[in-house]
This record gives sequence, C-alpha cells and structure tokens, in this order.
Amino acid sequence: MYDVGTGKVCQCSECEYDFLNELLQSENLDMAINKNASKYGDMFIDEISNLIEGIKTHHLLCAEKLKKFERKEKIVLEKAETDLQQITLELTECCNLACRYCIYGEENSDFREFGNRVMSWNVAKAAVDYALAHSKRKIAITFYGGEPLLNFELLKQIVEYTLKNKDNKECTFSMTTNLTLLSKEIALYLLTIPQFSVVGSIDGNKEVHNQNRVYKNGKGSYNAAILGLKNIVEAFGERAKEKLY
Repeated sequence: MYDVGTGKVCQCSECEYDFLNELLQSENLDMAINKNASKYGDMFIDEISNLIEGIKTHHLLCAEKLKKFERKEKIVLEKAETDLQQITLELTECCNLACRYCIYGEENSDFREFGNRVMSWNVAKAAVDYALAHSKRKIAITFYGGEPLLNFELLKQIVEYTLKNKDNKECTFSMTTNLTLLSKEIALYLLTIPQFSVVGSIDGNKEVHNQNRVYKNGKGSYNAAILGLKNIVEAFGERAKEKLY
C-alpha cells in the first residue's frame, strides 16, 4: 500500500489489504469491518488491531482527497505552442531489470508492456527542435525509459545537440534511472553537463530492495544500484553530497 500523504509504502497481509481496499472504496468503516470479519474470522480482530495501531503511529490515511483539475483543450494547445516548459523523451522501451511491481510488467494491463523499440535520432531531434522553438526562456528535457542508459549514446547526442542549438535559452536535463548501469565513465560525462540531475531509485536496504527490484533471472540488483550511486556521488563530489543530504 502506498500512502500519498506520507509517501510511505507499507507491506500488508492479505487480510489488511482487503480491509483497506474495501474501506477506501466504500468509505464506510462498518461495511469494511463486517465484510472482512466474515471472510477472515477470528484472525481479523488481531490483524486489524495491529493495522490501526500502525496507522496511528505512522500517520497514514490522513491525506486529503486528490482533487482533479482540467484545462480546456484550447489552453493546452496554446501552451504547447508558446510556453512549452518540459519534454520527456522515452529513449527506449527496454529495461535490464524486471521489477515485480513495475507498471510495465505483465500484471499491469493498463500500461504498455516492455518492448524492444528505441527512439531514433530523427524523432529525438524533432522533439528537441520543437521544444526549443515553442518554449520561452527555459526548457527542461527529461530522459526516461525503460532504462534510459540502455540508449546512452542517443542521450549524449541529444544533450550535445541541445546545448549547441539552444541560443540564449536555459536548458536543464534530468534522467530517471535504476542506477545499475551508471558506470564511472557515464558519471564523469554527466558531470560535464551543466544542470544535469539524476533521479535514482533504491527501495531501502539490501533485503528490502532485492525483494522486488530484480533482474530478469530473479537476482537482486542492490549491489549494482549502490555501485552506480557511489559512482555518481564520487564524480559530483561535494556538490552531489549537498543534493543528497
């Protein structure tokens, strides 16, 4: 369970999960209790007592309801034409990991599955040209995947082309990565790029991380991710440490 108010991810038993799911859908505490008490019997009381204590201790379920906002199509199109502020480039559909909760996994039918397609230079160049032509003073370019470092050569080509053609605009770059492919050489290259941010994903300590963040053969990726993190910290030195802490 992910709690949007605290940002915490909680591991639940099946009983706890069913109760929370029913409660969040019906918003009726008595209904959620009655439905799950009949399903799980005597174990339900102990399970839910522990759950309630955990909710109080960690301040869960306290966030306000998410509110929707809509913009008229005309306004969105006008923004895209005259005030584009960020583009996200999905460099590849491929990933070297097979994380068990990934939105692109087979279990999540609402999203595409992993594929073998990679972005071509022609598509990337067209996207950057459009962004530079339709933004104002600033534009942010984000690299995403799959795992974007599987297409690192294209990433470099995009960065160098953007910096060469940006004129007087301020361009920032960022990348979301699982860190496992972030070698010393790549880290040193990123250091040379002005305003390049790296967003890395690590779930926790080795035991926690390796429960879900695994390679396709089921092997945990913690050691490789930590090595990638060390490489980027060492390359960026004190500047990186300030951002991390």
